[in-house]
Amino acid sequence: MFRKAITRLRHQQTTHLQYRSATISLNKIPNSEAVKLVTKVLKRTERRVKEYENVTELSKQYEQHKSNLLKIIKSEEISNALFRDDEKFETYLKYTEICQLSNKNSLSFNNTETRNTIMLICAMLVELVSNTLAKQNNSSKIVLKNMNYKSNSDDWLSLENYRKYFNYYKSSQFLNDDKIDPTIKTLKVPKFKSNTFDDTKIIENLDVIFKEYKISDDQLSHLTLALKIVQVFTSTHNHIPTLKTFAYLLDKLGELNLLSFQKIVYLSLFQYKHQPTVLATPNSNFDSKFPQLMADHFLHIITAYPEILKSLLFYQALRKDSVTFIELLSFLKLDKIAGEIMVIKSPLLSKSKYKLPTYIPSFNFDKTLLLTISRRSLYDIMRLSVDMKLFEYLDLLFNKIVLHSKDRSNIQLNYIEDNLVEGKIFDNELFSIMFTAAIESNDPGRVIWLLPFFDEFLKENDYSIPNELKDKTLHALKLFGLEGKLRKYEEHFVNIPK
Repeated sequence: MFRKAITRLRHQQTTHLQYRSATISLNKIPNSEAVKLVTKVLKRTERRVKEYENVTELSKQYEQHKSNLLKIIKSEEISNALFRDDEKFETYLKYTEICQLSNKNSLSFNNTETRNTIMLICAMLVELVSNTLAKQNNSSKIVLKNMNYKSNSDDWLSLENYRKYFNYYKSSQFLNDDKIDPTIKTLKVPKFKSNTFDDTKIIENLDVIFKEYKISDDQLSHLTLALKIVQVFTSTHNHIPTLKTFAYLLDKLGELNLLSFQKIVYLSLFQYKHQPTVLATPNSNFDSKFPQLMADHFLHIITAYPEILKSLLFYQALRKDSVTFIELLSFLKLDKIAGEIMVIKSPLLSKSKYKLPTYIPSFNFDKTLLLTISRRSLYDIMRLSVDMKLFEYLDLLFNKIVLHSKDRSNIQLNYIEDNLVEGKIFDNELFSIMFTAAIESNDPGRVIWLLPFFDEFLKENDYSIPNELKDKTLHALKLFGLEGKLRKYEEHFVNIPK
């Protein structure tokens, strides 16, 4: 049989056999070797056929099993039996009864990302406090007050320790690790008494301890504050906190200039999947012990709670980190604004001496996400841009209000459609920001562009102009030698009752 097969194949000069990725001409193989080769190929083919037959049989069994399950599910008799009120079913609780038990502390719920973030924040705060106290003698408490807690120094935390804490808590290892690293302190795991999200109570509790800190004259009050934050976080909560709580902490700690504590919260926000990059060894050209972060690291945060963008930018502004600041601006789609203002002609679009920035970062959102940011938060971002001297980006931020406002209070983060904002765009706060920018950047052109809108605004809002805005307007007019307008506004403001 094999000889006939070999003979038949050899008569076909163009026929080759593919075996182990090599094409072998049977004409070049001796008869004995060819017999072995064909035998091997036939056996292998037979095995493959059996494998395919087994897979086919398994798929048929799966389809039959699926069909049987569907019949069971569709059976009214069986489904009704699950919800009968017979005595033998009295041991099963309804959902409302489960919620009632939860309110009585009989049950607790979980949210892995929130729980692990809380644990990481608390662990690093405790580490920071304990290391500080360990380095000082009891008699030298005054030194603690002068330590570098209120600077942007990274000396208190090494990348190696951050890696250890991040991996340990973000991966949930702390829940089942019997052999705990002695340098990692075990903490009480927070409990959530419901599966609903609400930050009201936890922010109220944090607000109390921040007020106590402000009025305290204790030299160690900043350390006490850290431990009280840990205490609040690791307690039992009626609801699951959201990113709003962490944004609150970033803002409060930044306002109090407790930048080391603020850094702990900031470093705890990233997801475990970011481990390869947020824990990477930094580039030698980057002046930091930590790697440069990208916009993608913050995507899950922004999509879950867009308002936190302002808090993240505030963090960068305090550290004068213009690189990361500009990268985070990519979430505002300023690249899209830059393209629109080239074709849309409107007197509302900002005018100044600055051209478009040479670098406008871009970031593509999921088109299904409908995200907005409040106008108040965008005002804060504009103020931060002025503080950072990024005046060319200020124009794009103003134009975003003009082009991407969803309504009077909210602005589309990832725009859906382009349209000019309806109604009046200016208010006292926006005029104040733009006049401040003109003064800080020595830009008379911005003031000249603003004045027609300010004249129109005065006609309807004479009695609601705050003194701060009046003084800022007069200062700008005097600074840029606009004497005619200066005298007009001075007379006008004098006649307005205070």
